[in-house]
Amino acid sequence: MLTHSTPNRIPLAAASEVAARLPGTRWEGAGYRTRGYCHGSGDKPTSASLVFSDPPKPGEQSLRVHCFKCNPGTPAERDAIRHALQKATGLQLCNCRACWEARRAGRPPDGATTRPAAPKRPAPATTQPAPRRRAKSDTAAYAAELWAAAQPSTSGPAERHPVGRWLAARTPPIRWPAGRPLPETVRWLARRHRIFPRRQPDSPAVGALVMALRPLSNPVGATRKVHLVAIDAEGRKANHWQADKRGDKHTYGQDAAAYGLLWKQRPTGKHACDLHVVEGLADGLALLTALPEDQIVAVCAGLRYSEIDPGWFASVTLWPDGDEKALETARRQAQQWANRGYITPIKLLPKGEDPASMNWRTP
Repeated sequence: MLTHSTPNRIPLAAASEVAARLPGTRWEGAGYRTRGYCHGSGDKPTSASLVFSDPPKPGEQSLRVHCFKCNPGTPAERDAIRHALQKATGLQLCNCRACWEARRAGRPPDGATTRPAAPKRPAPATTQPAPRRRAKSDTAAYAAELWAAAQPSTSGPAERHPVGRWLAARTPPIRWPAGRPLPETVRWLARRHRIFPRRQPDSPAVGALVMALRPLSNPVGATRKVHLVAIDAEGRKANHWQADKRGDKHTYGQDAAAYGLLWKQRPTGKHACDLHVVEGLADGLALLTALPEDQIVAVCAGLRYSEIDPGWFASVTLWPDGDEKALETARRQAQQWANRGYITPIKLLPKGEDPASMNWRTP
């Protein structure tokens, strides 16, 4: 459930964030495999192999770990492996008693270390105003930090949570099934979090939906790009980045081939599902409610089709918004794919409509 975090809960990083910080890590179907960090930095990848994956409740439960050299059999042994990964990544991965007490005391988690702060230089004697603090750049590192800090959905958005109100405030409302978690690629980040982007000082935003953007060829890989949708306490869009009609949305990270990928059932491989392509996050969530379990929705956050390879999917269907520009872009792309032998249906929506404004019936 998306709720406000409590001071006693340790926010834990997901397996994808861990993988992003460990060079040479690879996905092997049920988890990430890397070298045995619990045996020191001198070990070669072949001398000790470590596998880790998300627990049933990512962000709340400790990371699942198994070292084939340690062959851990007790909770304490598994905690020791998590502490080694914490030291290697700087991420919080364990909620054991020692890590909880360290968190409460303001110390780094067990096994992790922090660099000593550099001594502050005295301010120069000048009447010139201090330089403005540089805003966080749109880098993959910052995108990964935003994703790690965001809170995953475990049992669906509460009715009074801003996300629940955002779904209900759509026209028509997005009828997300009660008690069902949002797609694992969509999280919530409260504005009070220290890492939340600072932009408009009078922004009404109380937080943002954070959507992971990943390559279609690796939909469960590390997150290095994210798309944020800022909303206020009543679930309305909040112009947080600039005072215009799209000021409630912003993208951080660097990966031209990345898309927001939404699913009910995690994809298992090439040709395993049908792909539906929409423009925005609300479109994707609305359409997903009406699709069967084995379907995946790609959110372009715009009109980007060029990096999609139709050969990866059983079929590809385009859902452009009901305007001439969107329809023309979809038709042009469908023709390019037709020239390669792929037939791509285009769903024609009424003028001025989009998938989020249609009346869908949950199957």
